Amino acid sequence: MKLKIRTTGPKVHDAGYRPYLTELAMRLAFRGFEVYNDDEDGQQAVIALIESDKRVINKRS
Repeated sequence: MKLKIRTTGPKVHDAGYRPYLTELAMRLAFRGFEVYNDDEDGQQAVIALIESDKRVINKRS
């Protein structure tokens, strides 16, 4: 299962989302995880991509 989580707003870069989500993914033992800053339609965005077994994601969310 692949899951994409997007957080957008005027000041989401440098707000601590990436370190927080990285630590959370490590604690929950997600296999495939990536988080990065981006810009979407003139707003800052933090994008998190998770790839893991559906049961693992559902169990941990």
